[in-house]
Amino acid sequence: MTDSPHARGVTTISVDLPHSPYPVHVGRGLLGEVAGLVDLGEHSRVLVVTQPPVARHHLQPLVEGLRAADHRVEVVEVPDGEGAKSPGVLAMLWTKAASIPLTRRDVVVALGGGVVGDLPGFQPATWDPRIAHVHV
Repeated sequence: MTDSPHARGVTTISVDLPHSPYPVHVGRGLLGEVAGLVDLGEHSRVLVVTQPPVARHHLQPLVEGLRAADHRVEVVEVPDGEGAKSPGVLAMLWTKAASIPLTRRDVVVALGGGVVGDLPGFQPATWDPRIAHVHV
């Protein structure tokens, strides 16, 4: 039996949008497998954006899996709740992107939902629209 994530019960759903199709992987225990499930290609630097409640329970396996796949990982936690959709939080994300520095060869990973699903999609689009982003 192979040790690939798909051999361990991962279901992959193809979202076939005309100009930007993408896969959705569903299964248990996949946080440490993100680097193998998502084609990060040449993306060596990863900016993970999350919130404190999510980070406490889910950040460690994601970061460990990305680092094990030789990615340089930076993490930024944004405040919980809709109030985090603010110019100040967006400026914090831009500052972090500049300090890395985040380029079109890098990727932003959103770990969580709600605000964390919105900000990491908007921030790269306003920093450099060629930056890939992944939602976990």
